[in-house]
Amino acid sequence: MNPIAFLFNSIKSVHYDTLLLESCEWSDERFDIVKSLLESTVSEIMLDFNHISIDSVLLDIDKKLSQDLNRKEIEACLFILRESIDSFSSIKKVENYEN
Repeated sequence: MNPIAFLFNSIKSVHYDTLLLESCEWSDERFDIVKSLLESTVSEIMLDFNHISIDSVLLDIDKKLSQDLNRKEIEACLFILRESIDSFSSIKKVENYEN
């Protein structure tokens, strides 16, 4: 990874952490719980290949997270996922264009 890409990835990571922390009312303990639940939920749902669209994946993630998180925390998680998906899609389009 080139240094500029690394810098932007680091900034994005800090941005996402701040967004999650804000949704957790700045509680580090709650942040760790939310982040862990998000990671495990995404991993679990992505292993299930029965989804026909990104929207169906996000809907399932929303349903699963709603068992343990409040709406503000869920919205922050979904925002991060949507941005990450959009960013990944943009990178793939550029790679396909270059080839």
